Amino acid sequence: MRKITCISAFILLLMFFGSATAQELTERDSINRDNILRLIKIFKTVEPASVAKEGMLSTFMMYHPEAPAKFWADIDLEINYNDIIEEQIRIFESFFTWDELNDLRKFYDSPIGQKLLTVQPQLIGDCLRVANEMTMRITKKITDKLIEAGFIQKPEERR
Repeated sequence: MRKITCISAFILLLMFFGSATAQELTERDSINRDNILRLIKIFKTVEPASVAKEGMLSTFMMYHPEAPAKFWADIDLEINYNDIIEEQIRIFESFFTWDELNDLRKFYDSPIGQKLLTVQPQLIGDCLRVANEMTMRITKKITDKLIEAGFIQKPEERR
């Protein structure tokens, strides 16, 4: 009898702690999902799909003018962005841990994160421009050295 009571108590403890853990995991999953949805909104990762959809519909409408406006409106309603959002959630989850997603969301919600979002396109553009200019200078230098060493001719001498 005592053995049965101990086993029953053990099972009850497992159920109690197991359900608390499951509840914590559910809350954590919910927070994780909210963090990812916030990051999707911040990074505007759904927007390219929206632009592509509009372009695709416009093209089809142009080639099929016989289809009435209601036909296109119905098709537009059938395109569900929840599918792409769910896929993007899985992608974010595959790259980041729960803590990393939480940190990312906090960073991008902070003033410096907001500033980065604002200046990032210009920052990347400036960095690419500088890299391109440097590549052009290096290319010219190497070409000049090859000409000087007699390995190639000057472009005007090739004609």
